[in-house]
Amino acid sequence: TLPTSLTAVGQVQALQQVLVRPQIEGVLTEVLFKEGQPVTRGQVLARLDDRALRAQVDQAQAEVQHLKARLQIAQLDLKRYEGLASQAAVPVQQRDQQVALVAQLQAQVQSQQASLEAARVQLSYATITSPVAGRAGLRQVDVGNLVRPSDANGLVTVVQTQPVAVLFSVPQGRLGEVRQALRQKGP
Repeated sequence: TLPTSLTAVGQVQALQQVLVRPQIEGVLTEVLFKEGQPVTRGQVLARLDDRALRAQVDQAQAEVQHLKARLQIAQLDLKRYEGLASQAAVPVQQRDQQVALVAQLQAQVQSQQASLEAARVQLSYATITSPVAGRAGLRQVDVGNLVRPSDANGLVTVVQTQPVAVLFSVPQGRLGEVRQALRQKGP
């Protein structure tokens, strides 16, 4: 048995190469990677100033609590009105208005909870993580810079290093040998 050998010029390419950009505009407060260092998927690479975003989350949370308290009072009033309406002590119209008020407050609570969740999502964008495992490239910005999602250079490029692809050309006359070798060794 003789080994099959073929010399060819090839090129190693990463299967994934990602330009990491912020999803929101903000001032870069921390850079948590070094150029050339291996990074894992989900690893925090940088942080933006998030004070205003935290305040928005706190404000939305307070508004949800305020609306829930109003809803609780309205529901208690509704129970009272239902009891009084069954005894004909209050007009049915007043009970119906309270039913509508409870429904309105329930909708407001749902709406404000959605706003709270949107504020939390915006806050999460202040922490920039690596979308793939690989190696960090050159840092494109320093702490203190205002960064935007539209910045052409982004913050850093992360290149996947395992696995990689090797591309090479083989003369057409030797293609049969390559196919035969692949069949013998498997893919």
